[in-house]
Formats: sequence, C-alpha cells, structure tokens
Amino acid sequence: MKHKQSHNLGEDKILSLIIKLSIPSTAAMLINALFNVVDTIFVGRLGKNAIAALSISFPLQLIAISLAVGTGVGVTSLISRSLGERDVEKADHIGGYAMTLALMVSCIFSIVGLLFTDPVLKLFGATQALLPYTREYMITIFAGGIFIFFPIIANSVMRGEGNTLTPMKVMMISALTNIVLDPLLIFGIGPFPQMGIQGAALATIIARAISAVFAAYYFMCGRSSLHFKWTHFQPSWPLTCDIYKVGGPSAIMQLMGSALVAITNNVLKGYGETAIAAMGIYWRLQSLAFMPVFGINQGIMPLVGFNFGAKKFLRVREAALKGALVATVVMTAVGILFWTIPGPLMLLFNNDPLLVLMGEKIIRMVSAAYLIIAPEIIFSGVFQAMGKGIPALTVSILRQGVVYIPLVFILPPYLGLWGVWLAAPISEVVSTVVATIWMEHEFRKLGMSLLKVKDE
Repeated sequence: MKHKQSHNLGEDKILSLIIKLSIPSTAAMLINALFNVVDTIFVGRLGKNAIAALSISFPLQLIAISLAVGTGVGVTSLISRSLGERDVEKADHIGGYAMTLALMVSCIFSIVGLLFTDPVLKLFGATQALLPYTREYMITIFAGGIFIFFPIIANSVMRGEGNTLTPMKVMMISALTNIVLDPLLIFGIGPFPQMGIQGAALATIIARAISAVFAAYYFMCGRSSLHFKWTHFQPSWPLTCDIYKVGGPSAIMQLMGSALVAITNNVLKGYGETAIAAMGIYWRLQSLAFMPVFGINQGIMPLVGFNFGAKKFLRVREAALKGALVATVVMTAVGILFWTIPGPLMLLFNNDPLLVLMGEKIIRMVSAAYLIIAPEIIFSGVFQAMGKGIPALTVSILRQGVVYIPLVFILPPYLGLWGVWLAAPISEVVSTVVATIWMEHEFRKLGMSLLKVKDE
C-alpha cells in the first residue's frame, strides 16, 4: 500500500521543512518537559527536602526516558531511511516491532526498579533524610513503566513517517492532564486523597497512560501511513541490531546524562540538601530550556534520514547547517532570558532565600554557554539520522565522561560549589568544537564540505 506523507521531504525547501517539522516536535518536547517542571513547582510547596527527593528521582526517570528515546531514535532513523529507499514493507515491520520493544524494555525497567528500590536510590545520592520521600515517589514511577516507554516510542514511529503534528497533540493532552491532576492528588483537593509526593508520581503515570491510549488509537484506527500485520510484532534479532546500531549510542548518551546527574548529586551531598535541591531545580529548568533545540533535532531527523536514504547529500548538508543556525538563534534567546530573570525562575519553585540565591548562581553560570551548544545537539541528530551512531556517542562520552565528570571532582576542592557549576559550560564548549570538526569530516567523505558550500 502506498504511504502518504504530509511533506515532500525530498523536494520542498529545506528551511521551510525544518520549521514545519520542528514546530510540532518542539511543542511536543516542551510539553513533555513540563511533566518534571510542574511536578517540581507543586512539590516545592512541600518543602526543600521534597524538592531534593525529586532531584534524586530525576536521573532514575532519565534512565527510563533514555532507553525509550534511544530506541525511538533508531526507529525514527530506520523508518525514514526505509521510506526514502521506498522499502515500504521494512518501514511497516520496524514500526510494528517498535511496539514490542516498548513492552520488553519497560518490563525490565519496572522489575529491576521494584526489586531493588532502596539500594538504587542510595546509589543515586539519596540521604537518610531524603530516602522516604524518594522511595514514595519512585515506586509509583517504577510500577507504571510501560506508560513511560510506549508513548515515547510510538511518537518516534510517527516522526519516522514524517508526522510531527500528532505527537504534539498526544503530549499536549497528556501534559494538561498532569497539570490538572498534580494539585488534586498532591494536596487532596475535593474528593481526591492527599497523597503528597506520591500524588505527583501518580499524576504523571495517569497522564502518560492517557497519551499511550491516544497513540494506540492513532495506529489502530488507520490514521498512520504505516500498516502493521501480526508478523511485524514478532521479535527479530536482525531488526533489533539495526535499531540499536543507531539508537543504542543515543540511549547510552542519555544514560550517561543520568549518570552525570547522579554523580553530581553525590558530590553535592557534601554541601547539604539545599545544594541538591537547587541543582535539581536547575536540571528541570535546563530540560525546559533545551527542549526547543531537541525539538528542532527531532524535526530534522526524518528530513536528513529521508534525503540520505535517497542519496540527496546536498540537501542533507543544507539541513545540517540551517538546523544548527536556527537552533543557535533559539538557544541564544533562551540564554539571555535565563540570565536576565534567574530569581523569578527560582521563586516559581520555592521562596527559601538560600535556595533562591544558590539557584540564581547556577542559572547564570550555565546559561552563559547556551549560545554555543546548539550545533553539538543538532549534529548529533544528523549523525544518527545518517545511521552513524558512533560519532554522536563519542561526542557525548567526551562531554559527559571525559570532560564533565573529572571536572566535577577536580574543581570543587579549589572553587567550592562554583567548581560544580563551572563543569557544565566548560564541557559544552569542548564537545561543540569536536562535534563540528567531526561533522565536517563526515561530509568530506561524501565529497563536499560542511562549511564551504560555494564549492559545490
């Protein structure tokens, strides 16, 4: 059966496609980030320890999201390239098998989390004072693992076929549900029980379950351009290898982000729960700040993947350059905003003077590097869309492992908390430079230059 696409990825103007594909993706990513931000705003009313408990929980949730997003990146890349190569049957098979992977990976996450809750929480930086709060929150998250995984992977299938609008709608419904349920379940408004921090977790799981239902409806009712048979859902080792050849590095990159947060929390334990809470608030704000660039990244992946599969390499290069330019403009604007109003941003979560002061310092320090980090994120997405997961993984390892982790241990003995805050912007600068050089190398192998476009 012929597949329909809402955009002509091989012919329409690149900048127009980037905007059209990125706006829905960006909106969806921003909405997704609101889950953590809204949770933290409401939980902040329960006190600093409750915020710090969410800071401990954050990297654990990142693990689930990392595994789902990594799988989704591989699925998006393979589907878009298969459609570019006009291999319709393969695209259908990948989309169906992605749903099976969602079930398999979520079961592993939930079982491990529920069996080893306390040891895992302590490993990720929970102190004795924070352990009860963190346990209460994460048990609910572990139990609802399937509702974290399925919507993310289903949305990746939609993006692979060039549909970025439906994922935005699905996530918007989910986010609005979360925003409404949070205060009701946390504070026990009306007929709802007062559940405290566990209410925030339950609100998140219910909201994601609703998004899972809408995503399933999209595929079951024939609205997708992909068409599944029962055989498409059967496990396939070769297809698993193909998906994780591209998506595996992305999952590892995001898992490293989780490890980075956990290591930072453990370093901050020596400075008290207020430092953990302040950094936790910043992680939430950063996740929101980075979402526009991640949305642009998600938007250009099917564009790059389709044209790479169709061997239209000039269009691939144009997408990489213009995507990086648009993302840089957006991140510069976000950086200026964060630098200008760090205090009001912190007051959204809690009005403790020490917490607000500490948060202001973090926000101003790290947001100063925002204007230079966009190319790294975009070029990583381009690598993945081209089926080259290793360069993206290497750049991430350099940023989060080779540079950041040593700095977060080396600098604090000399600079105190300032050393912790400085580690991130330094690592971002280094990784952006390396990503740009490597991207140029990849285009040289295709007989062109990333930067000298007049040569063609």
